[in-house]
Amino acid sequence: MRLEAGLHQRQEMRLRLAPQVIQSIELLQLPLLALEETIKQELVDNPTLELKEEREDPEDRAEADRKEAEVEAADRLEALRALEDQWQEGAPRRAAGGDEDRKQEFLQNIASRGRTLADHLVAQLRLLELPPRTARIAEHIVFSLDASGYLPMSVEEIAASLPDLFADRLPDESVREVEAVLRLVQSLDPAGVAARDTRECLLLQLRPTDPDYAMKRRLVESHLDDILENRLPRIARKLDLPLETVQDLVASLQTLNPKPGASFLGAEAPLVTPDVIVREIDGEYEVILEEGSLPPLMINPHYLDLLQRGALTGAEKEFVQRKVEAARRLITAIEQRRLTLTRIAREIVRAQRAFLDHGIVELKPMKMQQIAETLRVHVSTVSRAIADKYIQTPRGIFPFKFFFSGGADTDDGGAEAKVNVMDRIRELVDGEDKRNPLSDIDLVRLVRERYGLDLARRTVTKYRKALKIPSSRRRKQY
Repeated sequence: MRLEAGLHQRQEMRLRLAPQVIQSIELLQLPLLALEETIKQELVDNPTLELKEEREDPEDRAEADRKEAEVEAADRLEALRALEDQWQEGAPRRAAGGDEDRKQEFLQNIASRGRTLADHLVAQLRLLELPPRTARIAEHIVFSLDASGYLPMSVEEIAASLPDLFADRLPDESVREVEAVLRLVQSLDPAGVAARDTRECLLLQLRPTDPDYAMKRRLVESHLDDILENRLPRIARKLDLPLETVQDLVASLQTLNPKPGASFLGAEAPLVTPDVIVREIDGEYEVILEEGSLPPLMINPHYLDLLQRGALTGAEKEFVQRKVEAARRLITAIEQRRLTLTRIAREIVRAQRAFLDHGIVELKPMKMQQIAETLRVHVSTVSRAIADKYIQTPRGIFPFKFFFSGGADTDDGGAEAKVNVMDRIRELVDGEDKRNPLSDIDLVRLVRERYGLDLARRTVTKYRKALKIPSSRRRKQY
């Protein structure tokens, strides 16, 4: 086969999105805070784009500056007088009028960083006054722990990650030294920290002074899987113990914490800023787009005037025209985002009016395709518009996707939302006989008989797992 380079001409058609469409799509899926950052960056990058409130009468600006300077001078004079009074009286005193030091007040109102597991453990190591070598290995172990307090590394890996400490040691000596330091860390509070698996974590929390220590240790070492699967009769047969004794021992083991590090500095709740606010006014619901933090934009008329008068050179004209066009595209895209989001929010409010009136029990199943067909837009437009956005209603703040969920058909031809179906399943499980718990097949039958919902067994299983409800075998009480 012969290879050669050459020029060939062909004709084809391609569908390509215009820059305006691409920018509209990108801005549509941005939540409010991200849109604010985008606008701020555009104001920095594009000199032809500016805020509307920035343009004001020069005389008004001069008058405002003069008044601001007078207020600032008066504040400084008052502060100097207060400082003079403090020196004369020989004792500190707050500023006149009872005003506190603003900087000090600001620092006091800043939320302090929470105490982490590593902070807690290192503070204990400091009290032990360990030799520098031991302290370094111990701190290396501490900072290698995961969020649950487990050590995801082997002692060999820890020794290998400290080559300057173990360069002159044999591998066996290094492992023994790390093992000794690891046992030291495992003796710290909270109990069970620095374990390498769940079994070791539970064993570290057992107290040798407990009268049942030997039996509990045997249960954890040899029968942990049976405990997790609630196979208590099997354990009783293997250990030749009464079932009641096994139940008491297992109940005691259940008080142990399999994740000792989870109580330190949990994940912070994300900051939620609603993009849309729904308010009830005279029995009707009004949709308001939350744009108080979005600055109104405009194109600087000075650059438009330069273009009209032809006062720019070729390169300057090309640059200004490109920036003006970019500013227009941005302003248009923001307006399109506002219109699309408002229309979608109004349609959601119309479709979920019963939910707003009566609460979660009246939430209806709804699909994005329904909104798209009503508004005559593509379903991908709806999906982008509601992505990572929240809506504030009289019933609380919800993500937009909360209103788009599946459901189940009822015998009377209606439909019930997924969250309500899950509540039905939870109610049935809560009211079951724990000595004879309901299987998934039983739940399918009872949901159909009591609530008229036709569900498949796999659907019930999926909802039960989403509710973190164990299987019937694991829920059984002996």
